[in-house]
Amino acid sequence: MTEPTREFFTRLAEQHQPALESMTGVVRFDIYDGERTEHWHLRIRKGDVTVSHEGPEADCVLSADIASFDAILTGKMNAMAAVLRWVPALRQTLSGSALGEFRVLRHKQVWLALGMSVLASTSLFTMFTYITPILRDVTGVAPQNVSGVLLLCGVGLTIGNLLGGRLADWKLMPSLMAIFAALAAVLTTFSYTSAWLWPAIITLMVWGMASFAVGAPLQVRVVSQAGEASSLASTLNIGAFNLGNALGAWLGGAVIDLGWSLQTLPLVSAGVAVCALGLTAYTARLDRRPVALQPAMAGCNPS
Repeated sequence: MTEPTREFFTRLAEQHQPALESMTGVVRFDIYDGERTEHWHLRIRKGDVTVSHEGPEADCVLSADIASFDAILTGKMNAMAAVLRWVPALRQTLSGSALGEFRVLRHKQVWLALGMSVLASTSLFTMFTYITPILRDVTGVAPQNVSGVLLLCGVGLTIGNLLGGRLADWKLMPSLMAIFAALAAVLTTFSYTSAWLWPAIITLMVWGMASFAVGAPLQVRVVSQAGEASSLASTLNIGAFNLGNALGAWLGGAVIDLGWSLQTLPLVSAGVAVCALGLTAYTARLDRRPVALQPAMAGCNPS
């Protein structure tokens, strides 16, 4: 064993290591020198290190050849550069992970999940973009009181957001279908209750709950279908919601431009929710299809 390596382990045992005060366990270093391997066992307990050549089963094993280990200890080699040099698979993962995530876009279920997010957001903003003129001109709320009604609607949004997280943990796809069905029903109801103050306020609160209850389950659905590309999936899902935001505002404006009354906006929004329900049901049906099993080891004959 070379002097730098021996000195390194000796100093570890002689001095208290503040950086290791939160650690307890056993680390084993396997240092290779040709065909010979020397084992160094480090028992770490709250910053105190005991070094020996024998010890209990290690919690972590680090391996290196003697030349590389000495070069790292003497500062001649960067530790991360050594890892990337001797573990090419890790280098490929680090350099290609971002581009590799785009492979998830080949999966149909990811696109279906994003489509559900677009429709959910479109349904929300078809009506929410024009909620102030609906409250003012249809319900008869004074302009200075509109913010108070929206505050009550916000209470429903908060409750719905919390409820959606629990539903996503419970039964994801059935919960999504139930929420979209509830959205369609509540929006249809609001097209009639919007003419009276308190019925309109109560319906808006329920609508807010249903509208925001869908957020967490949709996020879980997209991420779960993306596998290891969860970062890209989360980003795309935000884009899907923003696309629905724009489409909803455009759709509501198009309805108004056609000369339809403001009371038809909830019905149009309900129609979009029904489309989302249909897409969700179709996606759930695909989940239930049997998957063809492929041989685990191609080319292997059973013994």
